[in-house]
Amino acid sequence: MIPDVPESTILDAMKKFDEEYRNKAEWLNWQNNRNHKYAIEREGRLYPVKQIISMATGQPVSSFSGGHESNSYLAKKGFKIVNISHDDNDNSELQVRSWSRPAGIPNLIGRKKVDWSIFVYGSQIPVEFHQFFEAANDGQHLKKGESHEVQLIFEGRTFDAKLTNRDRGVETDTLILDWQGNNEFRELLISRLSSSYTYLVNKRKLKEEAGSSGGYIRVPDNKAEYIDFIRTDTPFTYLVNFITVDNNPNVWWVNQGSSLTAERKKGILFAPLHSTDGRTIQHWETMKELKVGDIVVHYADKAIRYVSKITSTAIETENPLLTNEHRNHERGRLAKTNYYELNPVINIQGIAQKILELDIYQGPIDSSGRVKQGYLFRFNRNGLKIIQESQPSTTWPEWALFDNSNTKPQIDYSDMLSSLIEHIASQGFIFEPWQIAAYVTALRTKPFVILAGVSGMGKSKLPALISQATGGNSHLIPVRPDWTDSSDVLGYCDLQGQFKPGALLKVVREATNNPDRHYVCILDEMNLARVEHYFAEVLSQIENRHPDSTGKFISGPLLCQDLREEDKEWGQLALPPNLAIVGTVNMDESAYGFSRKVLDRAFTLEFYELNLDLWGIEFDESPDIKEWPVERWFPRAISLNGLKDISDEEKQKIDEVIRVLTEVNTILTQAQLQVGYRVRDEVALFVLHAEDIIDSFVTTDKMQVNPLDLALQMKILPRIIGGSTPIRKVVLQLLGWAVKGSKTISEEDAQKLVEDWDKNGRLTFLENARYPRTAARLCLMWERLENEGFTSFWM
Repeated sequence: MIPDVPESTILDAMKKFDEEYRNKAEWLNWQNNRNHKYAIEREGRLYPVKQIISMATGQPVSSFSGGHESNSYLAKKGFKIVNISHDDNDNSELQVRSWSRPAGIPNLIGRKKVDWSIFVYGSQIPVEFHQFFEAANDGQHLKKGESHEVQLIFEGRTFDAKLTNRDRGVETDTLILDWQGNNEFRELLISRLSSSYTYLVNKRKLKEEAGSSGGYIRVPDNKAEYIDFIRTDTPFTYLVNFITVDNNPNVWWVNQGSSLTAERKKGILFAPLHSTDGRTIQHWETMKELKVGDIVVHYADKAIRYVSKITSTAIETENPLLTNEHRNHERGRLAKTNYYELNPVINIQGIAQKILELDIYQGPIDSSGRVKQGYLFRFNRNGLKIIQESQPSTTWPEWALFDNSNTKPQIDYSDMLSSLIEHIASQGFIFEPWQIAAYVTALRTKPFVILAGVSGMGKSKLPALISQATGGNSHLIPVRPDWTDSSDVLGYCDLQGQFKPGALLKVVREATNNPDRHYVCILDEMNLARVEHYFAEVLSQIENRHPDSTGKFISGPLLCQDLREEDKEWGQLALPPNLAIVGTVNMDESAYGFSRKVLDRAFTLEFYELNLDLWGIEFDESPDIKEWPVERWFPRAISLNGLKDISDEEKQKIDEVIRVLTEVNTILTQAQLQVGYRVRDEVALFVLHAEDIIDSFVTTDKMQVNPLDLALQMKILPRIIGGSTPIRKVVLQLLGWAVKGSKTISEEDAQKLVEDWDKNGRLTFLENARYPRTAARLCLMWERLENEGFTSFWM
């Protein structure tokens, strides 16, 4: 039974859905998910019935039924319930020039093949497609000469466009979807449809060089990309989906047997949602993972008979292979794919054992060397290569051929870090697992990390321990208070003009000469002198890194002075990709503070959690830890623009980081402390790199630590210092935001938060806060501001 709540509570839940859920990836276009048959309709918008009830009552959606129970509950309170079950009668394919409308895609208005017009102004819509746009616009017909503003939504972002019925003095309508002048959307198109854009730009240049201009340039089908326009519950608002050329497709194996002929004729793969007793089946569930561009090998009657390329992701629908009278009895997932017949077919009897030896997770071959019973199994490029090489006489399409010569073995970051944490503990050194994980992730993201904390915490020991355990090399350079320029770090020329290399430059040369080994240079007590003075050239070159011919990141030369011929070697040295710099700092009266220039260029990790009771603990024998390949320390990219092969989950994480930093910037702007693109990219890359070792982001009590929470501590809070009114506003609003997600908080409420935090032992995390560690540190900063009239991140 659904608990009774007042109408106002349900309205609050609907408001919360609009503000926090509607534009999230999992709820975009939710009304087209066939699991939703009814919706609440209010003020022209649709709301999912069970989700709203769950949010209003606090009951999980699994605790009550949909349909009559939920609908009548809401109807009695005066809410309008509408049926949104999907009509599958329109299954006709339509193709007019560069526009098409494949069957089986819910609420698809039309699919546009990418051509040059997309990057210039938009597209003219064929007359045959006008009816679909009118239906998406709630039946509104634009008269000749009329136009209407349109909103295009992609991954929660909204872009302005215009739909115009251009009056050309002819009887038929001329409908144009136009985004000319929207440079932001054009940049999105260029970045998402880069394969088409590059192809078209190059072809246009060739035509110009040949003295020919104009004329339509057709992108070949094997390079073609598409834009899907999908209707929403709001007129003149369309979802946009890009179908791109995937340069890193997954490979799958499907067993079809008697279903092969029927599925091939329809150009589909289909698997039921559930077994007859209601269970989900793993080899059916894999249908959800298919993405456009993936390659499928088709097995039937003891041979590989077809290969296909996925053209649309799986949707939930009735089984199209059944007759109409039985179709509603079986629902499943359907993906569109283009079949290519292999001739001659490939018998797998002689190669099954070779495929088995690849040890493919959830692969198609069982331990006895037979093909498993089931439908869709994971496969890989090496398995595909075995099949292709077993019978060279078979012709394969170009898109199914891969060059495996340069593939690198996957690095299991998670297992490597777990072994490292155990090794350090066995040596008697006390660090939280998340501290080691955060250090490794920060160093991988940016080769400049600052370790802060009270004296005797092991700040300089941690990088040396990790370097030693992973087969690297560490060098300790104590910083002196009289360093005022880079001569002691990089070197100088004496009175005779002979170059005397500095301590850091010597390490740079050693690392350069040993590219297969990772080096860490530890600047001990680095703030005993002003960092901006003695480290300026190095800071600049850290930001000047760029990919070399092998894809590794190097900087420009560290020295800018002219040297004698015998010293030229030193003048050519740059920061190599296998070198990182770690600075340790003590924030006391004998040390200098850091400027924003330094803090922007580093990850700041602070050690302030002490447990003096931990001593005399006997550890198991030190685990066997293997040397890490130097590539383990290399970042995926040094900016978001350099990222390749981003998964949908990673895109969501990047979008979350950007959304969070945008919220933070609205607060920081009051004190001119807002972050820029560098910090945005580094926080996003830190979060992505952390996913590789996410199991190690835990406390010793196995409590999860959010990498984004740590990144906010490392990159945002160290910027805040002072006692002015703007600083006071920033600390207060950040505290409210970090605790509850709202910057609206009174000073009285902040004081109560701090008092509760103090009573609970001044922990390094604030339980139940949105960002627990950031919130706890802000409690400390607010307390200082109240007591001393001045605050900073540093202890």
